[in-house]
Parts: sequence; structure tokens; C-alpha cells
Amino acid sequence: NEYRKDPLKLLNLIEYADDSTTLKRLSKTKNENKKVFARYLYEKTGEIIDSNSIFDVQIKRMHEYKRQLL
Repeated sequence: NEYRKDPLKLLNLIEYADDSTTLKRLSKTKNENKKVFARYLYEKTGEIIDSNSIFDVQIKRMHEYKRQLL
């Protein structure tokens, strides 16, 4: 979890770029997370999305003063 505070730690993953076992595990984890997101989105909005599609999600943090205006 060190990469959360230091994104450069992600460079350590380069050594696994050709490791099929690691790539399969990453793909499985990614697909599971996409299913969780699709289920969350359905619960919140009623929108049904295919978890096999490519997601482009943007999240923007709102500053506190902007939240206060809302």
C-alpha cells in the first residue's frame, strides 16, 4: 500500500510486466472491482452498465468552501 502515498513505488511493478501469473491476478482483481463498481452505480443511480466494458471515471475532490456553498 506504499504506492498510495508515493506513486513512484508503482515503478516496482515493471519487473512483473511479463509474468503471466501476476497479470492474470491483476486482471481478475480489476474485473472484480469493475463488477463492484457497476453494482454500486446501479444501486445509486439505477443505471445498468456492462462490467466488461471500459470505464472512464473521473473523480474530483471539491474544496471545503465549495461544499459549504452547496
